Amino acid sequence: MWVVLAFGLTTLASALQLARRPALHSVRFVVAMMAATVFAAINGFVAGVASTLSVVAGDEVRNTPDMVPMLFRGLSESLANPILGFTLLALAAFVTAIALRRLPRA
Repeated sequence: MWVVLAFGLTTLASALQLARRPALHSVRFVVAMMAATVFAAINGFVAGVASTLSVVAGDEVRNTPDMVPMLFRGLSESLANPILGFTLLALAAFVTAIALRRLPRA
């Protein structure tokens, strides 16, 4: 979660900087940080799912009435990383669109 937050905030801050001072060479960094944020969000989700499945498959939980609710709770918590990452990406994409509109025409 912290990696997603760090990459997402860096992406958003870079997009805001780009909007303040539009420059074509800065767009590449924003796009690369967007990709890093996507991969971090996916990685966080996959790690959460793996952790959930390992707990649900354990001897203490397997074949108990709590198994399915615990599975759904774990999967819903695993979605926190993509939700955070994609929210920050949406904001950064919006700001980047404004910055690209402000770029001087060649």
